[in-house]
Amino acid sequence: MIPEVRSGDARLDGPPPDGDERDPPDGATCDGNCESIGKCEHCYRQAIAADECPFATEKSCGDIPQSGVGLGQSAGDRALCLALDTCLAMTGCWTGADGIWKCFCGDAAGVACVGPAANGVCKPQIMAATRAMDELQAGQMIMSKDVPSGFATQKYACYQALCLEECR
Repeated sequence: MIPEVRSGDARLDGPPPDGDERDPPDGATCDGNCESIGKCEHCYRQAIAADECPFATEKSCGDIPQSGVGLGQSAGDRALCLALDTCLAMTGCWTGADGIWKCFCGDAAGVACVGPAANGVCKPQIMAATRAMDELQAGQMIMSKDVPSGFATQKYACYQALCLEECR
């Protein structure tokens, strides 16, 4: 049987076990679970705290209520946001001059971007997370927090504007 450990117990409040290099939670290098926070996340949290990214939220997709967001809310909204967030993170398509739009438009420019010619690497995830019926509607909703996409795209817009070097 494993003994219960509570706050105030020397096993919890004493020094960390040998080999444990986690910092105590401070919000800068360690989150509430004593998991390491990288330079990108640290920069993002500072930007949020300083209200420099007023449309972004600290937890991004995690801030979507369990019931969903907006008029077409669904319990699957957080998953749609996370799928988009994963695409943006894995591809890095947002780091160029066109930002999030490169992820949606790909090689399509101007008006072609809001039509079937849009071929960005994250277009399928953006279409799903905007709940759009077509590319024009997706283009109008991509940054809106009335749909799941906005929770991810606002984070990456903040990354691009204020944390690009830390987040590449």
